Amino acid sequence: MTGSASENPFRPLFQLIDAIVEQYLAFFIQPFLKVHEQIYSELNRVLRAALDNNKDTIPAWFTANFITYVRTVLVIPCLVLLSWGQMVLPSIIVVAVDFGDFLDGVVARYWVDVRAEASAKVTTDSKDSDDDSFEVVSSRSSRRISSWQVSHQNKSYGGFIDAVCDKAFVVPCWIFLLSRVPGTGMAFVQYVVLFCLILAETASGSIRFRAYYSSGGVPAPTVKGLDFSSSAVKVRQ
Repeated sequence: MTGSASENPFRPLFQLIDAIVEQYLAFFIQPFLKVHEQIYSELNRVLRAALDNNKDTIPAWFTANFITYVRTVLVIPCLVLLSWGQMVLPSIIVVAVDFGDFLDGVVARYWVDVRAEASAKVTTDSKDSDDDSFEVVSSRSSRRISSWQVSHQNKSYGGFIDAVCDKAFVVPCWIFLLSRVPGTGMAFVQYVVLFCLILAETASGSIRFRAYYSSGGVPAPTVKGLDFSSSAVKVRQ
């Protein structure tokens, strides 16, 4: 017996599991992912064209965050309907929430492009203007300038709240489904799967919160031979 085999006797088992998972992903999951990508690419094109064609009628409050808040609130009627023993309507709500998760991304990219076009237009107008005069406005009132961390949080708020609201919808549904596991021979497996999903999403949400509120807002500088990623500067080996 070799030294590596004696140190890790389960390595052949892990390699077998890894090979089975790779085959499963290649033959069963990958074809569905291709179809999924084609459908959502076409859906993205149609929705973006609809937004561009109705640019003058889209209200300013119709933002990605608004869609995120609305689809998160739908967890309440979904849980109520599940408690009444309904299955069809909660399923429709889940599909609608999934569509909303896709739509808020399309809307977010739309507003980014709209603001970029408006900014470019203002820049072009200022360059074309022959008026070189300027006005200095002074005020005795104090001005509040946001820190880099607050500025970074404001910019990344959309992605943060989108991910957190996803978990705020699915985790309560999974917790409720624990009470609906049928008393069959597969009950233990269903409990394990639901608990793993709940714990994974809860841990992921906690990491999102910590990363969002602890980020300094400025990336660590890159210097050859030095590591600035922590509070104590270290020499890279």
